[in-house]
Amino acid sequence: HMSQANVWLSDHIHNCWSTDRDIVVVQQDNAVHTSLHQEIQPSIEELLYRMGTDMDRKIDINDILSEKLLSVNVETNPGSRSLSSSVRSTGTFSNRSVVLCKMAIVLPETNDKEVNGMIDLVMLWMESRFGFGHVTSDQSSIGSHLYEVRTVVVNGNAATVDCQDFDAILFVIPPTNKPLGEVGESTWKFPDSVLKSLRNDTPRAIFALDNKAAGECFAQVSMLINSASGETDLGVEGNGPISHITRCDVTNGSPDSLNTSLRQVSEVLLEHFVHQKLCQDGCLSPPSLEQVSVLKLGAQCMLDSMWQIEQIQKKQTEEDILENAREALHLLIMELGAMGDDIKKSIFSSWPAADFFSSSGEISGYFLNNASLPYDWHTTLEYSTVEEMVWSIFHYVKHSTSIEGIVEDAAAEVPYHVHKKMEGLVAKKHYRQCLESILLWHVKSFADLSFIYVPRTIVSNVLENVLQKQVSDKRNQVLIQNGLDKEKVESKDSFLDVLKMKQIIHVSDASPHTKPSN
Repeated sequence: HMSQANVWLSDHIHNCWSTDRDIVVVQQDNAVHTSLHQEIQPSIEELLYRMGTDMDRKIDINDILSEKLLSVNVETNPGSRSLSSSVRSTGTFSNRSVVLCKMAIVLPETNDKEVNGMIDLVMLWMESRFGFGHVTSDQSSIGSHLYEVRTVVVNGNAATVDCQDFDAILFVIPPTNKPLGEVGESTWKFPDSVLKSLRNDTPRAIFALDNKAAGECFAQVSMLINSASGETDLGVEGNGPISHITRCDVTNGSPDSLNTSLRQVSEVLLEHFVHQKLCQDGCLSPPSLEQVSVLKLGAQCMLDSMWQIEQIQKKQTEEDILENAREALHLLIMELGAMGDDIKKSIFSSWPAADFFSSSGEISGYFLNNASLPYDWHTTLEYSTVEEMVWSIFHYVKHSTSIEGIVEDAAAEVPYHVHKKMEGLVAKKHYRQCLESILLWHVKSFADLSFIYVPRTIVSNVLENVLQKQVSDKRNQVLIQNGLDKEKVESKDSFLDVLKMKQIIHVSDASPHTKPSN
């Protein structure tokens, strides 16, 4: 934009030299004078060029966004389930979250040369204020919660920019006396790549550098956006996707006033972004991902299963316990694969924006343990990938025919005293306790090498869904075996209460195990 604007402005000023020798325009000490020493107002083009080449007045949207976060309550969700220290802990997200925001500056496009020159100058000004493509980061402390804010501003008109992942859009209308919608024989329009990827919930604002009334500007810009995006209702100012309109009369403006107006509309847009995209029920809950150990998740899934199923099935053989563990892992694979499909249709489908990833394809330090988020994190939730990870980790559950066989195969790896304890449990036919010991030893002794990446707090839903499906299946089997009427049982407040009346529930008094608390 710098070179284009320089050439255009040079030609423009050359054409503006007066043929009257008594009136010659010169520049001195950043003020425009005539040879008669009469101060005159610089042209719009000169004003924009001057601001576009002034690199000392940056607008830090990272600082603005951090300020907006301070006005919102920190998320509190006491009902969410987390993994215990033995198995559930993933080592991520204690009291820290990373907030990401990609803001786009978008101007109209036209083949009118005069207006195109003005558009180039406006974009030059925008670039000098925001620094396109440069990721900035800062930390904000809100109560006991630490937020790291990372932001980037991009030129939304650039062909190389991915328009699918804009978090907020500032539509800028360049100054012109020609009506919006028609410029000579050409038509104003915003880039199709932006409009076609525009989400209904993407915060957007208008910064109008023309002399038209704000209401007229809103109607005209809405028409331009509607024409290609297919939206029928862009809302009204302050209560819809277009959150704000700032009208700035550039013909009577100064660099200070124009820069102030630009910052103000950016503040309104980012405030709208915070409340619309980062909050739920008035509490701050930004989109974020959790790094989950497949080893710990699979082990917890089997532990939940074996101790809940015990309450339903009166007697379980060694083979039954092992088969239930395999079934729990199979349901876990199915649940994670389905989650991966759902994510492809959610806001996480193109999140985070590619601009935040390094050249090595990761967002460094994204997690609390300083682990990085890989660019291809979505692939960890593909069914085939999940299946391969789960069964390669728990191969002994998949291929063994007995828990005693698992203990024998582990003799070479398990410490002597641990192995003797397992053998003792097998000898007493305490198969559930033995399998639990195997799983806890596995989690404690092996490093986490396989991870999936899921939206924060979703892990508890996965575990609960797997358990609910397995318990429901076992419940139906018990009902059939005991001749109970399924509809009658389902009409009761509690299935377990009915089973107690029929004396089906059995918890071994010899079991020293205490079920892990939720």
